[in-house]
Amino acid sequence: QLVAAASNAAALSESKTVENALATITDLLGSSAAVASQLTSDPKSKVLLATSLHSGSNKVRAMSGKFAVELGRSQPIAFSWLLDELEGDTTGSEDAKCKEVFTAVKALMLSFKDTPQLLDLTKLAQLISGKLIAYMSGNNGSTGNLATGGEEEEEVGEEESHALLGYLDLCATLLQVHPKPMLLGQLGSELVTLLLNQ
Repeated sequence: QLVAAASNAAALSESKTVENALATITDLLGSSAAVASQLTSDPKSKVLLATSLHSGSNKVRAMSGKFAVELGRSQPIAFSWLLDELEGDTTGSEDAKCKEVFTAVKALMLSFKDTPQLLDLTKLAQLISGKLIAYMSGNNGSTGNLATGGEEEEEVGEEESHALLGYLDLCATLLQVHPKPMLLGQLGSELVTLLLNQ
């Protein structure tokens, strides 16, 4: 009932109600593993996470990121939920609100660095590669170059830069934690060369 109420409140942008619900749910996650299992079996939990991650409230987004990490540490399916949020943006509307998603994905990668097989890192690698290729080709409305120096920096919007930096950070973390999916992906062995040249 708490998840359902929070989901409805998030949809209605009732920030205070969502804040209280996320705080309570996150505290419960820390006290019982059974709570995490119950949450991931309820489709409304994913709706709550998705809606609150894109809230207009900075505090709600920060709390939802913390909720995602706490849930993901015991239920890795939450990692896939986060990837769905990144993958679902095909309209070029990525902006600074993605910050919490990137932060949560990175935190979970580091939490599972000793057991990376529990996370869908192949999907993450495919997502990162696709996004970086889109930046290099200009298909996302960028200049077609990953560099942000000189005149080109003026052409890359501030909001777009947040997303680009987020993907580059995830790429670096994935290479640190479990490089195989990236090296076997779309960019393959040319990844480093492409990043340096672009």
